Amino acid sequence: MANEDRIKKMRQEFTELRQAIASDIDERFAASEQRVTEKLTHVIVQQLETAQEHLEGRLQVHMEDLKGLVTTTAEAYGGTLDGIARKLGEMTEKMDTKFSDHDKALGDHNQRVMTLERARRRGRRS
Repeated sequence: MANEDRIKKMRQEFTELRQAIASDIDERFAASEQRVTEKLTHVIVQQLETAQEHLEGRLQVHMEDLKGLVTTTAEAYGGTLDGIARKLGEMTEKMDTKFSDHDKALGDHNQRVMTLERARRRGRRS
């Protein structure tokens, strides 16, 4: 019976030791998990900040490129409009000249016709 009591007592001690070891492992694992989580969080935050800075820099470059493109396009468009306005002005000037010449020719033609008609009427009367 003494051996059975000793075995029983050893089993009890072994169970308590196993529970103590398991509890210690759980505590250490939880503490390690917390440290790892904090460290990972810190690393992830740093990487996100670096990525944000990189993206902001690239965005700035793209915005400057876009600004240059818009400026160039606006200048070209303005130049095209100026060219169109200049050509319209030249066309208007040519048309005014042609209409003026046409009006003078018609006036001169009208004057000649009237002169010829008067001469013809005088010729019939006489």
